[in-house]
Amino acid sequence: MSLQTEQSADLATIFTELGEALTFSSASIPCAVSFRGQGRKNDLGGFLDEFDVTFSVLIADFEHGLPASGQTLTHRSRTYRVERVELGQTNIEARLLCVAVHR
Repeated sequence: MSLQTEQSADLATIFTELGEALTFSSASIPCAVSFRGQGRKNDLGGFLDEFDVTFSVLIADFEHGLPASGQTLTHRSRTYRVERVELGQTNIEARLLCVAVHR
């Protein structure tokens, strides 16, 4: 078993056991909610972007590809807009950095 196959299987198990899921294009995608913040943070030197929620997901769970910046998804009956997508080093997992759609 390759390292990537093992990593993918392990992440799938973790996401399933966490019991969290997001909805994108009518599909339920297991995920890990790794950060919840609000608004923008004023730090030394100006404002730093802060995202409302960050989802860690397996790329293989998206049948039609990862969401693009500007697309929306739903988690716990709340709608979020994808601001940025970051791929993991092995291209197995991705992080979806999102903000509430009403912002």
